[in-house]
Amino acid sequence: MQSLNKCRDLLSLFFTKNRLQGAIDIAKNGVLYGWLYDSTSTVDEQFFCLYVNDEFFGQFRTSVSRPDLKIADTHKRCLGFAIPLCPSVLHNDFIDVKVIMGKDVEIANRVSVFNESYGYSEDFSLRDYLVWAELNHFVPYGKYELSYQLKKDIGEYLRNIKASAKNGSSLFFSVILPTYNRANVLWDAIGSLVEQSHRNFELIIIDDASEDNTSEIIDEIVASLKVNIKSISLRVNRGVSWARNEALKLATGDIICFLDSDNIWASDYLEILNIFYQQNSSCQCVYTGLEIWDSDSYYYFYRTSLLMRPYSRALLEKENFIDLNCFSHRRFTGDDSVKFSTSLNRLVDWDYILNITRFKEPKFIPIPLVSYHRFVNFPTITNSVDFQSNYAQIVK
Repeated sequence: MQSLNKCRDLLSLFFTKNRLQGAIDIAKNGVLYGWLYDSTSTVDEQFFCLYVNDEFFGQFRTSVSRPDLKIADTHKRCLGFAIPLCPSVLHNDFIDVKVIMGKDVEIANRVSVFNESYGYSEDFSLRDYLVWAELNHFVPYGKYELSYQLKKDIGEYLRNIKASAKNGSSLFFSVILPTYNRANVLWDAIGSLVEQSHRNFELIIIDDASEDNTSEIIDEIVASLKVNIKSISLRVNRGVSWARNEALKLATGDIICFLDSDNIWASDYLEILNIFYQQNSSCQCVYTGLEIWDSDSYYYFYRTSLLMRPYSRALLEKENFIDLNCFSHRRFTGDDSVKFSTSLNRLVDWDYILNITRFKEPKFIPIPLVSYHRFVNFPTITNSVDFQSNYAQIVK
């Protein structure tokens, strides 16, 4: 009996240590890639703790579908992970990574850190950067944090715009905010609006039939904030295009702006737009730069990149480099009105901007006045909706 129990203990130890299969592949352009499979688990996602260079980095989950695993018939669930790393660990050639599931089950590996520079230099001035950005999309991961001269020049450009302001009429802004199951981040977005130095605006919130407590959060916002708010709750989920089109019908502002629930405006965003539109009376639309903050949770974010590209119609027709949250336009009526396409379920922002700028070339303000909180492993439209079929409709 004693030998039988010992045998059982050995078998239990073997299967415990081998129940976890997977690989930690590479840290490329700021993101750690890999996959995990727990043979004893029946849930669709695997939760695990991650250690980087022997320091606890966070608790994560697998939620990325990997074609190579499906081809290998490893499993049909989403077993891959793509975790954004903080910039401080990206300047090493290698990092030691350990994944722990449960008490004793772990996978450890030393992985290569690979970050492409694409000709970008951390010593760039704003002028250097804008020349580089004519041919490049995003600042390489982790480089923007160390671009001190670029940040200094952007700050000087911002101060010059404010110094050029003249006493005049205050433009009225309509801010359109659609939301769906974003109760956890809605307050952050609206908080950035409430803190605007330019106070002449209305907020139009469209809840696209959320299934979480978003409606309760909106009720709290309407009751507690002393701002001009129009709130609509749709009974049936119709998609972001429908929601924004409904908001456009209600907008009465001189200028239309868009704020999604996972974005945050700088406190002087509307102030800068107010100055710029008044100084450029013939200008019909404007866009600014965008800072990108990555996260795999709702709590920890790392500023990872910058999107701030001079306007080119030819480039815009190939790929979108104008984020809708950075884009604004004068309110159009009648035949000039443009709507969001309800036939697309992704890339609707790009389609909308393409249509508006077709005959109204936008002005560019090279200042990052918007922060996008990108949830890499959460079910956003970008992460969960097919790209190619929607792209084909736009470029046809």
